[in-house]
Amino acid sequence: LIVAGSEADAYNNSPGADSYRGAVWDPSVNDESSISVHNLTYDIFCSGTAALFDGRSLIVGGTAEASVYNSQGENRASIFNPVTNQYVQCQNMVDGRWYATATALADGRIMAMSGLTQTGSTSQTIEIYDLQLAGAGWNPPTSVPFIPPLFPRLDLLPGGRVFYTGHGSGN
Repeated sequence: LIVAGSEADAYNNSPGADSYRGAVWDPSVNDESSISVHNLTYDIFCSGTAALFDGRSLIVGGTAEASVYNSQGENRASIFNPVTNQYVQCQNMVDGRWYATATALADGRIMAMSGLTQTGSTSQTIEIYDLQLAGAGWNPPTSVPFIPPLFPRLDLLPGGRVFYTGHGSGN
């Protein structure tokens, strides 16, 4: 699964010309049909992605406004299904997340952490996506006691705890 780079360029900035795309590459096919391109309804540049237990991918956040490259996070999330090659938007997060990390937890939930919010500040919350919540999707945010970097490096440890291994982008 490949997502497009920034859509904040002169061609895509003209009204009606926004074109958000993602693609799937099949390395077992050795010709131009190995890549299929799909249009999206919003800009998922700088999003976080994690695999769900059933093989689909949860994409969290992205760029809130493609017309101006302003480092404000998108609070939308989508699930990509590789069987149907479709993106389905799911429930929104509370915080926008631009340069967030999405981490699959041992019980199948997905944890979203960090990223720039809709106002451009770094999110100090964790939001957990749970497929079992019958339509609710996201648990209420939980605060972290520090300002995390963008794209923090997180690993799931045996026993279910998440380990913050070091800084992401920035200082």
